[in-house]
Amino acid sequence: MIKVYLAEFKGRKPLSGFKINICLLSSLLQKVQSFPMAKRKVTLRVFGMTCDDCVKHVSEELKNAGATEVLVSLKEGSATAVVDDTKTRPEDIPRLPVFGNQSRYRAQLRKVE
Repeated sequence: MIKVYLAEFKGRKPLSGFKINICLLSSLLQKVQSFPMAKRKVTLRVFGMTCDDCVKHVSEELKNAGATEVLVSLKEGSATAVVDDTKTRPEDIPRLPVFGNQSRYRAQLRKVE
């Protein structure tokens, strides 16, 4: 246990002897940190890929944007990835620089699970 002294606020006397149970606080922090991330599986239609290097480039750029479990298919012209939508919104994936005006690739969002 530790004592926390609160500062004087608007002419009131400071509170003393306010105790915080460190074990309880630690337990609460662990619970907050263990909440699952808002992971969403995103499926894209990818246009402009012609070879394995294209697949590699698109895969790397999706990973750089924070996506995990990235799978890009040249044959199907598609990509699937898992994104944490608290960091990257699924709707923003087709607007990544790899799919931008200066790129040869374009993407359409097909499905978000």
